[in-house]
Amino acid sequence: MASLSMLLPLIGSLWIIPHCWKNASQRVLVLLFFSALTIDTIFSGGDGVSINIFFGSMLAANLLTGLFWAELPNFPKGSFLCRNPAVVCAIFFLSLAFDMTYNHYLWPPKHLEDDHKSAQSFAIESKFISQQPGSAICEDLLVCAYAGKPFIYDPFVASIYMGAGQLDPAVIIDKLKRSEIGAVQFWGSPQQILNGNGSLFHPPISMAIDQYYRPGLVNEDGVIYVPKSLN
Repeated sequence: MASLSMLLPLIGSLWIIPHCWKNASQRVLVLLFFSALTIDTIFSGGDGVSINIFFGSMLAANLLTGLFWAELPNFPKGSFLCRNPAVVCAIFFLSLAFDMTYNHYLWPPKHLEDDHKSAQSFAIESKFISQQPGSAICEDLLVCAYAGKPFIYDPFVASIYMGAGQLDPAVIIDKLKRSEIGAVQFWGSPQQILNGNGSLFHPPISMAIDQYYRPGLVNEDGVIYVPKSLN
């Protein structure tokens, strides 16, 4: 049920593919769909890869779905209501309601309240980091940016390069050891970070943070570590 809004465009795409393949001007969409799906599937197993890897497949499926809607009245399927493109479009868009209901997105006041809490938490975090001496590194890069700290490190990208042996974590570890970095922002609780769950930082750097830093601010969105030497 939760994936219905993803399943219907896929069905529409597969339905229209034979028709597009017979049309020379539309054949490129079929090639785009299958090549994107193949490439996206191959690379979807990479470290740190999320659902956004399927953007190319989604784009091709959207184009094919549009053709499916446009060509539906011409299909020799007899006279039935769903041949009307407006009805089919409504079915596709109403299918989003199933996903939204499943993920509890149909009650705006609750999400507005959650957004307000997140904004307050964000403001507290950025203010706290701005008050710490030296530079800062954040899993949420916007927190460091709003705190007025210069960009020096991207945990997500750096971890990929460190895992591939292209970057030396000792450079950052040395800065942490000498307390040159005044604050380190994490998503998640200290217990999750210590267990290695959900952290974007490369494991040796997480271990260095645990060794030389302590939680300075903990809230629902995460924790900010400060040097133990500043106690």
